[in-house]
Amino acid sequence: MNATATARGNLIVQVSDDNFNLLVGANVKLLEYKATVDSFVEVAQCFSDTNGECVFDVELDTKFYIIQATFIDGDNVLTAQSTENGQLIKLDQTIIEIRLTTSKQFEVEDTFNLIITPSNTELVGNTSFLTATFNDNTNKNHTVCIAYYFLNGINEVELNETCVTASAGIVNAVGGFLLVDRDFTHIAKIYVIREDGTKLIYNKYTYPALGEKSFLSSFGLFVDILIFAALLFLLGTALYIKNIKVFAIGAIVLSPLSLSIKPFWIGGTTMVFIILLCISIIYLTSKKQEFG
Repeated sequence: MNATATARGNLIVQVSDDNFNLLVGANVKLLEYKATVDSFVEVAQCFSDTNGECVFDVELDTKFYIIQATFIDGDNVLTAQSTENGQLIKLDQTIIEIRLTTSKQFEVEDTFNLIITPSNTELVGNTSFLTATFNDNTNKNHTVCIAYYFLNGINEVELNETCVTASAGIVNAVGGFLLVDRDFTHIAKIYVIREDGTKLIYNKYTYPALGEKSFLSSFGLFVDILIFAALLFLLGTALYIKNIKVFAIGAIVLSPLSLSIKPFWIGGTTMVFIILLCISIIYLTSKKQEFG
């Protein structure tokens, strides 16, 4: 006999509604923590019997488990979860009682039966512990993700993405994501990757920037608007006086000014392209006047 073998036992889950009525036919799922994806993933499923119970074979005092249950009662969907961070099952024949309450469904086409419950939406210091708990009461697999971005001007730059593919699971359940540079606005998104690869956004959370760069970002946007207005003015003036060189010279002056104030507003390559284009306009205009 192998003395190092992991002890196993039965976990008994008993489900009821708000009025303590036992639920027969509730969809009960066992989620196990997987370190490889830093999330809880479904490993077993059953429908509650006439006693409102499901029995699962588990490893004792070794792995962390979470129980999720759903029950469809007419137009209502009842859901419940045993714990948020998982628990060790130490003894054989351990009984866990969970009470189901009405929940929100993510009712969009192929995700109609998918229930997503966000939690920990606020930052703790500079760390996000955002968690997405999901469950499909028809046992269909979905890929549910949490991704973090920072705003570079108006562009969202992805920093991290964590996904779990299952009919039930928890994304970013353990650990948390540190927002290293709070001088930039950060965004967290919960979304579903559909079969065609498109992302269906469930929710979005914005964590505003702090500090000097927050001011500079707003100031830079203001400068952008002024420069754009100046370019429109130059273009209108050039068309009115029928001298396009006025616009070209103005654009040459404004392009490096914008780059020096807000580097991410326009790339160096684009700036050079604009300057060369404007020089070409000036040259061609001069040639036209020579031969005119």
